Amino acid sequence: MILNFLTVLKNRTIFLFVPVWLNLSCQTFRVQSDEKESNTQKIVETNLNFAQKQIDSGQPEHALQTLRPLLNQFPENSPLLNMVGISYLALSNPAHAKLFFKKAYDFDKNPMYALNLSSSLIAEGSFQAAENILKKMIEEKSYPLIERVYHNYALTFEKRKNYKKAIEYYTKALDENPSYYLSNIRLGKVFQLMNARDSAKLAFEKALATCAVCFEPVSEVCIMYFDEGNYAKASSLLQHFLSNKEISTENRSQAKSLLNLASKMSASN
Repeated sequence: MILNFLTVLKNRTIFLFVPVWLNLSCQTFRVQSDEKESNTQKIVETNLNFAQKQIDSGQPEHALQTLRPLLNQFPENSPLLNMVGISYLALSNPAHAKLFFKKAYDFDKNPMYALNLSSSLIAEGSFQAAENILKKMIEEKSYPLIERVYHNYALTFEKRKNYKKAIEYYTKALDENPSYYLSNIRLGKVFQLMNARDSAKLAFEKALATCAVCFEPVSEVCIMYFDEGNYAKASSLLQHFLSNKEISTENRSQAKSLLNLASKMSASN
């Protein structure tokens, strides 16, 4: 049981997706021309906000239940299609996610939908297809948060074991935004695969320093402490994390589970 829990933590990949919020002035809906369209906007916006909260709380299946009835009413609404794609990706169903991200992008050439599409392609193992999308985005400079594009681009190389290229583009992402903790997490994972333990630990610690409310860097540092047999340090880190009132319910639950695991492993040694 303990080994299974640690294996899940070690092997997971956090896929990047962007929930495109409603910006009526430039990207989501055409200019409203009557009261009916305004009411449509409010209905969709309310349900998208609710679905995002459900996804954030670890209940993407409930998000889908919220969104599916709307698809019959608004089958060409790109933000809605995008959120359905995010729900499927959170449910580890990249094939379905890909279909909805592609539809969203077909209706609205928003680069954020292209970025999400690349995430679903990576998740299903279509690395070359994802690389092609991301390479075009880099060349065109179509997305202002370029670190996210570099991150996914690096992930396509990491998954194909081209670690040199992966390090290059994770580093580019961090050069653009040093606080983008996801790239430090993946950089640490790559260093682990290269048996560069010290470099991996440094990357995880940097991720931890830039996101005090994120469980992922905490878990990676704790796992390294577990490997060292330093359960006291792992427990101390988790207790410090749990003292933060800003962490989400899901992250708190995961941290408590890991703290219980640290206590059990300490007691058995």
